[in-house]
Amino acid sequence: NSEVTNRHSTYTPPSQATNICVWVTPVSKTNNWTGKSVSKITYLSNTEPAKPSAPSIEYSDNDNKKYSLKISLTGINDVRADKIEFEVRTSSGKKFTSGVSTVSVGKAVFNCKVNPATEYSARCRAINVVTGKKIYGDWSDYSSSIMTMPAVVTNVKCEADSKTSVKITWKAVSTATKYTVEYTNKKEYFGSSTSNVSSVTVTNNTAYITGREGGHESYFRVKATNSAGDSDWSGIVRAVVGTKPQPPTTWSLTTTIGVGEDAVLYWTHNSEDGSKQKEAQIYISINGAAEIVTVTSSVSEDDNEPVYSYPIDSSKYSAGGEILWMVKTKGVADEYSDCSPQRTVK
Repeated sequence: NSEVTNRHSTYTPPSQATNICVWVTPVSKTNNWTGKSVSKITYLSNTEPAKPSAPSIEYSDNDNKKYSLKISLTGINDVRADKIEFEVRTSSGKKFTSGVSTVSVGKAVFNCKVNPATEYSARCRAINVVTGKKIYGDWSDYSSSIMTMPAVVTNVKCEADSKTSVKITWKAVSTATKYTVEYTNKKEYFGSSTSNVSSVTVTNNTAYITGREGGHESYFRVKATNSAGDSDWSGIVRAVVGTKPQPPTTWSLTTTIGVGEDAVLYWTHNSEDGSKQKEAQIYISINGAAEIVTVTSSVSEDDNEPVYSYPIDSSKYSAGGEILWMVKTKGVADEYSDCSPQRTVK
């Protein structure tokens, strides 16, 4: 409040002020009569909020807390800080996500989903909202970093390694420092009967489980661990250790060839224990002349079910002949399957 005889006045507002309302009342020079007051609200141009301290970053307490983070800023006492913008970055410095939260009781919180096996940090800045206009303050320093749990283990495979042991493999998980493999005789024991579930811990993506009973089912699952904790369990896989294979599945690309062309015989090894073929015996009869051919794995292993093959050169045989063939295989149990059905190539 001041009285002046000219038409201007100066005033220094307090530092936390965002706007000023000014009333001006005219007073006559001769008899001190006062006129009608007029007012004006002035929004200050220098209203940037203060630079906040670094936010805190922790695992979220929601249902998916393994892969969710909570970033928060507390003790906010700047009246110009109407909102807080949070920015989350990976350890490579790349921006991952951001979000804006309203300040309530001196606090602002931002929750976000994140990727497994990734390191994150966060920073924030205050926003002053003046008549719909957002005025941003300076960014804070970065928070300490936090690592998320590993991704779920995938591509788990098992196969018999001997009559009483199983080999388990899986795709390696980024940032995992170790893996836990659980195994049991019944699938329903997982998560409910710890006394019937055994486990081993390894540091690479292969484990050998010994002492399994031949001809019986075993079930396996895997989880990964890093400094942040454990991943969820993988899917469950099954193996029957050391069993006699089923008869192979057989075929040829054609049932008729010309003299001089190769007749290629194909089959798959049908093992219940998941083991690969170690050996095969092919029973071949050409124009009544029979022979037994023993082969090791002539295989194209470009998928999970290898295809085995054996070529027959027909150049030494005359037209009108007939090739009869069937095959049996054996795996880690060292016991041959029964023979496949007999097939014919003319």
